[in-house]
Amino acid sequence: MRGPVKITLPAYRLLVLLSSGPQHPKQLAAELGVTRPAVTQMLATLSRQRLVTISRDSTDGRHRVVSISRRSSDIVDAVARERALLLAPVLDRLSRAERERTRQVLDRLDRELSASRIGAPEWNRLSS
Repeated sequence: MRGPVKITLPAYRLLVLLSSGPQHPKQLAAELGVTRPAVTQMLATLSRQRLVTISRDSTDGRHRVVSISRRSSDIVDAVARERALLLAPVLDRLSRAERERTRQVLDRLDRELSASRIGAPEWNRLSS
């Protein structure tokens, strides 16, 4: 197994996007709200670290498709598990009504941030 990997927050967000499936760099730039050159630079770094795979699009060889590596997928999963473990005790102290209201506010915040291309994490734990 390899040692720890240093990943910036924008690069981590890119990996989270890729965890839902392969994407074109142009799509990633739009989702992240950054320039295409910024995504290209992040992808070059992540590719050198073997955290993403960049290949030709099978339907149009002029374009590239980016996929997450198994190692990156494991990193994204581990961070999600760690966040859930940290958040669980706090959420458990809230009443059902408080969790529901918090979930509603966070859903609204997520919609607003998504509309502005900033993005936000998922808040699935609040609905339990």
